[in-house]
Amino acid sequence: MYWTKARILLHATLLAASLALARPSMSQSEKPDTQIEKDDCDGNGQAKYKLLTGQRNLDYFLVGKALVHLYNKTVRQEDRLEVCASEGSLENVHRLSDGTATLAIVQSDVMHSVWLHHPLGALNPSEKTCVFERKDSLEKSKHPLYLIAPLYAESLHILLRPHLNIYRLQDLRGHHVWVGAGGSGSFLTAERVLEGEGLGICDVAHEEDYSSPLTTQKGLQLLAGMQLDAMFFTGAVPTAMLQEQLDTSGPEIHLLPLDVTLIDQLSAGGNYVETLIRPDAYAGMTANPQGTQTIGVEALLVASNNPDTTAVVQKAIDFLGKTENQENLRQEIRLEMLSMVRASGVNHTRSEEASLSSIWRLPLLNTPTPAAFESYFFPMIRGGTETTDAKSLFFKSSKQVVWMAVLWVVLALALSLALLIWIRRCSWWDLKYSTLAYALFGMILTWLAGAFTLWMLEKNVNEDFSSMASSIGNLMHYVTPYFGRAALTRNGQTAIKLVDYVLSLLFLSVIWPFLKPQAYRFLDFHFGPRKQA
Repeated sequence: MYWTKARILLHATLLAASLALARPSMSQSEKPDTQIEKDDCDGNGQAKYKLLTGQRNLDYFLVGKALVHLYNKTVRQEDRLEVCASEGSLENVHRLSDGTATLAIVQSDVMHSVWLHHPLGALNPSEKTCVFERKDSLEKSKHPLYLIAPLYAESLHILLRPHLNIYRLQDLRGHHVWVGAGGSGSFLTAERVLEGEGLGICDVAHEEDYSSPLTTQKGLQLLAGMQLDAMFFTGAVPTAMLQEQLDTSGPEIHLLPLDVTLIDQLSAGGNYVETLIRPDAYAGMTANPQGTQTIGVEALLVASNNPDTTAVVQKAIDFLGKTENQENLRQEIRLEMLSMVRASGVNHTRSEEASLSSIWRLPLLNTPTPAAFESYFFPMIRGGTETTDAKSLFFKSSKQVVWMAVLWVVLALALSLALLIWIRRCSWWDLKYSTLAYALFGMILTWLAGAFTLWMLEKNVNEDFSSMASSIGNLMHYVTPYFGRAALTRNGQTAIKLVDYVLSLLFLSVIWPFLKPQAYRFLDFHFGPRKQA
């Protein structure tokens, strides 16, 4: 009997040991996705300096990972960076100001609040019924925060569960809405947007969602399973993780547009810009055929003015200031995103390339900077070694940018006019070709005027019009039915229609001299010869 008990105990011990060996402690990818890990870095344990991003597999983390990978190849071991996941922008600015991080990617509306010393909306559990309160501003922070460079544009997504047919933001009152992780920029954006419609965080959010914080991925799963009514998410269009969830759960998740009056109200303060999520941005999502009107922000690379990290920040500025490094960064981001899409194992409804975020196609580090941020660029180090000012690399004054665009238009017009004069002086010139020449000149003028107008209207939200050169080249995608892209602002859409109308009239005037004889012949045949004067 004793031996039998001993054998049972021995077998149980061996079984427990084998299970422990077969299932070691969970890796980062296996950790429960219902909770966001704090100080979740890439685990090399060797880098002293940290770049804070956002949740794993979202754009901030992928961009930060690509940047760190390339930057670390150019510096000594002691100057290397480590990429760290976080809840998002609100957590990042607090950790930067405390000196526990070196660099961070932060939403522009969060930084606007930091620099103007506005209170930051965040979670602050208390004994009150509603646990959502305002935190103090960072006016007395240990280390002031400065801008390194704007990276790319993002849009606010308000996602609705299947079969929830509401059309106004006010209708979310009383529904179960997740407004983003408590330390994320989406949380602050949601707070501002809801306030604009007279709603508070507590009118829509459930406390239990924040007692054990969700990740964006888990929130999307709950939304698809109809355990959430809606969720707020700020990210690039398209975001690969959102497309992945749509491919998994089906097409019935849809977007809630913002009211035009609210968009104008939010844009007037300088925190946000008007933008549009195109109807074809996400395969499988129920969308308005005209697109979803919403607001946009910028993703900013930010650093603290901390004497212990200033030298590394300066090295990062010098690295990013080189054109070849910027191009390499775009390609590295693309590779990171492709790797993430392939690792998901999801059978995407579109090609891998189309499932990627558009970030890697953007003019990274050349995104226009809001004029209000001009004085907040990271200051040049005085004395010691020669250094580079971030402002000189990544900011252009509005006057300089406008004059460069005007110069493009003037040069193009001068070349067109010179070509017209040369043609008229040719011996083969005939009066019947004058209409053709003037119409072509008018089409060139209209094209340049349209490109300039759309650059002025959309340069902050639309990568196709981020510079005058790209605006001239990409206008074809908007005025021809084959491509049929939609502008991202209301004024931009009006400008596209006007350019399309004028170009159509000019094109008809070009081909009319050639069609005129055939048209008269057709009329004479069907309605009889014309009366001679």
